[in-house]
Amino acid sequence: MKAGTSPVYRAALQDSQFAETDITRAFTGRYARGLRNRFIDQHEAQAPFGFPEVGQITGPLRAAPVNAGDPHGMTLWAGTGFQRAKAAPVAQLMQQFA
Repeated sequence: MKAGTSPVYRAALQDSQFAETDITRAFTGRYARGLRNRFIDQHEAQAPFGFPEVGQITGPLRAAPVNAGDPHGMTLWAGTGFQRAKAAPVAQLMQQFA
């Protein structure tokens, strides 16, 4: 079983061009932390509050970059420790915590 994230999202988590996270409401109208990308840079300043309506409106806009393989136009939710994430089967990761 694989993660529910897209290959584009998983690649962005390991891409050195995404070095920082930011708190934004640009994607959904509610604050959340994600990798800083072009979408945040272009839309954060004028992003309205309005969850969940903003998220519903931007949904198709955010889906197109996933299909095109463009991590700069999609949501890349991530916490501040994203650079420590490891790609491995769940069973292997869970053994490390046991």
